[in-house]
This record gives sequence, structure tokens and C-alpha cells, in this order.
Amino acid sequence: LNESTKFIVCFIAFAVLVTHPSPKTSWCILGSFVAYVNGKILKKCIGQTRPESLDGGKRRADPGMPSSHAISLAFMSCYAAAAVYRGENSLSFQAILYYLPEYLTPHFAAIAILGGVFLTWLRVALGYHTAPQVFAGYAMGAATAIGWLWAGETLVEPAF
Repeated sequence: LNESTKFIVCFIAFAVLVTHPSPKTSWCILGSFVAYVNGKILKKCIGQTRPESLDGGKRRADPGMPSSHAISLAFMSCYAAAAVYRGENSLSFQAILYYLPEYLTPHFAAIAILGGVFLTWLRVALGYHTAPQVFAGYAMGAATAIGWLWAGETLVEPAF
């Protein structure tokens, strides 16, 4: 499952783009890609090794700092939470807002964040990363998500 997550995420992003084609959806997916690429560049610059395998197997050869999974999970969970919490006038997931009663919006935002944190923590629990590696990745992904949403709402959206 670990090796297939990138394909699952790509499929989900493609499915969302096909079912909800809009500049807002494209902006979100572009931001996720930007966060991912920035993380890969930073990972090569830092070059910190991953932890020893928990099962005594071979350690993965690619660097572990920051965690790419943590970056992507943080970006998507924080972007979703912030966009939905901002409401109809934001670069939001309108499909979710359509079905989500307004009083549940803060709950959805909290569940999105908690889900991202839990899945990020699993990277440490499974031995793929150290806690600092996923913390750095999560912080980078969350900061990129909030910055990307802000840039979209203040700089890009007025153009549409």
C-alpha cells in the first residue's frame, strides 16, 4: 500500500478535476504539486537519511527530510479545512459545501486536520520517517496550503 499511495492520490486528484472542472479545483491541485516539488528539492538539499527499518529490512535509499507524504497530507488536509471553513466565497470544495450543513463546517475542518495528522503520524509508527522528518513535512505542507489559499483568494481569484 505504501508504494501505491502516489498512484491513489493522483487518481483521486484526476477524478476530482474531471468531476469538478474549475479554476478553483485546478488551483488547489496545482498548489499540491508545487508543495510536492518544493519538498523534493528541499529533500535533496538536506539529504538526511531515513531511520532503520523496523522489521530489520533494508532502509530506503532516498532522503527522508522532509517527508513527502507529510507535505502532501498536510497540504490537502489543511487546504480542505481552511477552504471549507472560509465558505462559498473562497477557493473551496463546492461539492463538499453543497452536502455539508453549515453547522458541521467546523467539524469537517477538524476531522480533515486530524485525519492528516493521524496519517502523517503513521509514517513514524511504520518506521518510514523520524518524528522531526514528518513534523518538518507537515509544517511545510500546512504553510504552503494556507499561503496558496491566500494567494488564490487575493491574487488569482479576482482575475476570474
